[in-house]
Amino acid sequence: MHLRLGITILVSVLGSVALQAEDSDPKPLTFQAKFDAASSQIDSGNHAEALASFEVLEAEIKAGTKPSTSNLAIVGLYKGKALLGLTRYDEAQRATEAALATGAFDKPSMKTLKQVAMEQSAQLLAIRQEDGAAAARYGLLRELADTVDWKVLYGLKQAQLLIILEPERSLKLIDEVASLAQTMPTLTKEDSAALQTTRGRALLNLGRVKEARESFGKAIKLRGGLDYKIDPTEFTMRADAAIAALRDGDEVEARNLLAMSGQGRTGEPLPRPDSFELPPCGGLTGLSPDDYAVIEVNLAPNGTVTYARPVFASRPGLAGYEFSGMARDWTWRSERIRNVAPFFLSRLRFEVRCSQATSRPTTALTREEVQQWLLAQPSFKSPAPIGSSIQALIEQAKSEPDPLRALELWLRASWALDASDADISFAREQAAAVAGKAAAPMELQAMLRVASLVHNDRSAGYKVFLARTISNTLPLLSDTNIAQDFAASSRLRLHMARLRAEAKQFDAELQLLDSVLADARLPEKHPYRTAALVAKADNAVASGKPEIAAKAYAETGLTPSQCAALSQPPVRLRTNVGMNDFPEEALRWGFEGWVMTEFDIGANGRTENIRPVLSYPPAVFNQASSTIAKGVAYRKSFRPDGSAGCTGSMETINFSIPSF
Repeated sequence: MHLRLGITILVSVLGSVALQAEDSDPKPLTFQAKFDAASSQIDSGNHAEALASFEVLEAEIKAGTKPSTSNLAIVGLYKGKALLGLTRYDEAQRATEAALATGAFDKPSMKTLKQVAMEQSAQLLAIRQEDGAAAARYGLLRELADTVDWKVLYGLKQAQLLIILEPERSLKLIDEVASLAQTMPTLTKEDSAALQTTRGRALLNLGRVKEARESFGKAIKLRGGLDYKIDPTEFTMRADAAIAALRDGDEVEARNLLAMSGQGRTGEPLPRPDSFELPPCGGLTGLSPDDYAVIEVNLAPNGTVTYARPVFASRPGLAGYEFSGMARDWTWRSERIRNVAPFFLSRLRFEVRCSQATSRPTTALTREEVQQWLLAQPSFKSPAPIGSSIQALIEQAKSEPDPLRALELWLRASWALDASDADISFAREQAAAVAGKAAAPMELQAMLRVASLVHNDRSAGYKVFLARTISNTLPLLSDTNIAQDFAASSRLRLHMARLRAEAKQFDAELQLLDSVLADARLPEKHPYRTAALVAKADNAVASGKPEIAAKAYAETGLTPSQCAALSQPPVRLRTNVGMNDFPEEALRWGFEGWVMTEFDIGANGRTENIRPVLSYPPAVFNQASSTIAKGVAYRKSFRPDGSAGCTGSMETINFSIPSF
């Protein structure tokens, strides 16, 4: 028996299960036929239909005069399997555990089914990243196994699940399993490679990198060496060996191994996530800025993460799972990953660190802001979607008579993962149009109109994008309805001032800020007046007018720490990036990728405390990104004590090989 196929082989025996005849059913074969048909639906991948069939069977059993505990357990097990196929993992776990709890599988005749149920439970626990509990399940299975093959398989699974949590115990287990495996008459090179890879990972997480490299080297050799043919198992081995090489300071070999695994060469370059969060430093496990993990992610074609696990963590325990846990909520727009090779989408690797960034105010409209207003309306009830695709959502929004519900639907469409740029523009236009009918506050209406006028196409570069966006939104300043609402008017001017600053049109920025401050309708301590004063102070100090900066700042009444937290990030002035910043080895191997760097910005506009927080491929461009970030300059920020103008700022640095 091949170790990697052990679970698949065992699960396949479920198809031959025979149920016990129900006393209340005069035609037990008919019940068996229903069961077999439902099982076939699982085999065909029709998990929703299978679930419905098993729920009907479950109800029939319970309705009998003497419900069979064994049949309930078997049907419950299959129900769990259908739920697993539907990725409804919590429900699948409950169904599986309920089947085990009946005790029906403790009968000698049900031994195989007990084994299957425990495997299914372990698999679900692992999916939910409850690795300690999953490892305990495999430990029990190892004790129950009556052949060397199964003992080796379950021991291997147990060791793999303990690599991050308890690497010392994992190493001890894998050494025991490897010794036992030598007694197997059917041990293959692939099996030996799997054992060496697991041993290498345990050693790597213990910091014994040279021994880890030796184990990974043996695994790669057993699989035929570093040739240009690669399957998922070889990908994992080479990617793991690359981490060990990096930890050992051998960057050249690490890049070689990454190249031979295909990372950074995914067909169309992999973009950064459209929506993501990083774990905050501190957190439940006390993450420090120096902690990091390499995680592996399975990205579905629709842009959602179906699987995320740590493969290496800088320290043992639960910390590694904080990094992978956040990744399960990352999303990409499907249009942006359409041409990334599916092979790589199923095994993407990222290096992740915690974030020290704090949330900052923004003049741009956020989804949460509109959602909060909608939920506060007594008559609003969020509409249930009638379809999952962007087109179904658009059609539902078009036909929705209630303006509040229509606004919600158009907003959903504008953030849908499968929406194209054209779909997003259309949905934003419709949301802006229906906001008035929904009696939304003029401030929300104004910013929805701003969002609908943003020029989406950035292919011509950021300068052109800004110029077109400013040109499109400029007429809103003359809109009578907006001008009559002091909050809407002030927010729009602040937003336009920010755009002007980013376009380096500082005189136009100052005019807009002064127009906000001149509005007598705006209360003295209103957040918009404070924001305008802070921005004016920054504008003045950058223009060499420290007296004006000091006067504007004093009017805010803020302390330096309050100002750093309440002001928007400083305006970027320039970057110093060229082909010389592209790592030579990465260029030679054809790598592409990106790094999200986090840093503080001093009051002088210079970057400080630079650190990579999210990188793809892991570590390849970290050093280069830090070098580039050092050359990025921002507009000066006025702080009376000279403290940092902005802490925890973030920029994405892309490394793309130009086409000539």
